[in-house]
Amino acid sequence: MKENSALSNVQQQRQPESTLPTKRDAQVMARIWQRMGEIYGHRWASAWGESSNPDGTLTSAASTWLNGLRDMELEQIGKGFEKMVKNGMEWPPTLPEFVAMCREKPLAPYHRMAEKALPPPEIDMGIVAAEMRKMRAILGSA
Repeated sequence: MKENSALSNVQQQRQPESTLPTKRDAQVMARIWQRMGEIYGHRWASAWGESSNPDGTLTSAASTWLNGLRDMELEQIGKGFEKMVKNGMEWPPTLPEFVAMCREKPLAPYHRMAEKALPPPEIDMGIVAAEMRKMRAILGSA
């Protein structure tokens, strides 16, 4: 009996106004659902369902994703999509995986310089030939 009354109390509690989804929140989640569906097709829909209920409210899954992404800028979410596609993920990410992709820290300045490929080493064929002769001499005497 206590479990039922506790459940009713939880169900009767309302979310504070600041955490209720806005129209813009619903639009952003609908766009995220659309993009994920475009990338993953039925895999996304099978994993997470639709973004909204028939009455237009967000589904439980979409509300969870909204809460997980609420403090992010749209640019960060865009970077998450870029990374997800670039990494060739075959299956839709979980919310924590996607958040991690969105929040990836930029490289420190001393790492950015390593992004550029080094030029190929110069090869002196005279040195190569001399070293090969040395190796053959060593191997021939063994």
